[in-house]
Amino acid sequence: MAEETLSQAYQHVFMGNSTRAEAMMVLADLEKESGFVQVVMPGPGVSMDFENGKRYMFGRIFRYLAMTQEEQDALHKAARLEALTDAEEGPLI
Repeated sequence: MAEETLSQAYQHVFMGNSTRAEAMMVLADLEKESGFVQVVMPGPGVSMDFENGKRYMFGRIFRYLAMTQEEQDALHKAARLEALTDAEEGPLI
């Protein structure tokens, strides 16, 4: 169900008619997947160029959004909670 909900939110955000909740869900997912606020340690099999590229793309999206500090804080919290859930239960996809 969670994967279906996230998929539907992405469809609505990128194809039109999304709710604010769906937009925030997609942004939180993108932040988490990009590793925007996570530390990645260099090591075997880790491409820092790739990791930095993911962060750059989310940063580019984030830069154009007009969000209050409270909205930004809520977004970062949601992304961290999603990352913790993935760490405990595994990713949705």
